[in-house]
Amino acid sequence: MKLLLLALLLPVFAHTFENPPAPCGGMDCTPRLLEIEAGFNGAGPIEVTALPVLASGECYHLSWEYDAATTHYGMVLLDPKDGEVFMGGRFGFFFPENPYKDWSLEQARAENPAMYESNHRVELTDNFAFSDMNPGKIPIWFYWLKRAGNKIFVMGHWGASHRLLCEMAVHP
Repeated sequence: MKLLLLALLLPVFAHTFENPPAPCGGMDCTPRLLEIEAGFNGAGPIEVTALPVLASGECYHLSWEYDAATTHYGMVLLDPKDGEVFMGGRFGFFFPENPYKDWSLEQARAENPAMYESNHRVELTDNFAFSDMNPGKIPIWFYWLKRAGNKIFVMGHWGASHRLLCEMAVHP
């Protein structure tokens, strides 16, 4: 059983800091998920000069627990502090509309009191931002983020078999 678990996790761990996986990566993606995948693939890096950035919007989950066609909502905050960048966020399920759309930067910071801890650190690369929120441990919580204009694209891995894709609007 342990060998099977390791075999399932190796492809996920191989795609971390240097190389994010393809968002749909052979999974059964809906047309909306394919749109988000195209946006993610065409987006660029998160620039440190554009931080802090707060964004919220639609999220979809690829897992046995959720219908990939159901719209959920999420919020991410990327915030620099003491020469490093940190990520906070919320992912809500089954809301009728985006509960984060009117959040201010101050509210997002207040709602994420642990975001400046080391496990919320974000690495900015030439192509994307990456955060491992449970470094070296299982379950895994990986996030890759990219930006295109007023949109932030988020891909997350929660454990070995749960992927999420989000398209979020940057808050003013």
